[in-house]
Amino acid sequence: MPNTDVMRICDITGIEAMLLQVQLRWVGHVVCLPDIRIPKQVFYGKLEAGRRLPGGPVKKYKDSLKINLKACGISPRDINTTPLHRNSWRSRCQTAVASFEADRTNSLCNKRANRKAATTTTTSVWTCDICGRT
Repeated sequence: MPNTDVMRICDITGIEAMLLQVQLRWVGHVVCLPDIRIPKQVFYGKLEAGRRLPGGPVKKYKDSLKINLKACGISPRDINTTPLHRNSWRSRCQTAVASFEADRTNSLCNKRANRKAATTTTTSVWTCDICGRT
């Protein structure tokens, strides 16, 4: 039985949706904090001096947050103003995470159906190199 069916039967969401919900909730709290609080200063802060390591750039928390916001259909520009209205931010996060989870589950189900259809339609006929029987 695939995981998508188990989660549907148990009426639970996937771990990706849970983590996304927690991340959005935490960002909403940080944006609403006063400017003197350390988490807000760290969230909006930038390094004045120093260099990043050579090679590929290391992902920052804000980079993964922007990717997750886009996956949910929330504009990254709205992150500074929308969480100030707590009820609208909470409902927006819940609908965004629910649509993300539905899209993810549908894509997994479609991927499995395509894989199963390809397996059943292609009959694997093997011919013996020595005797020629199939």
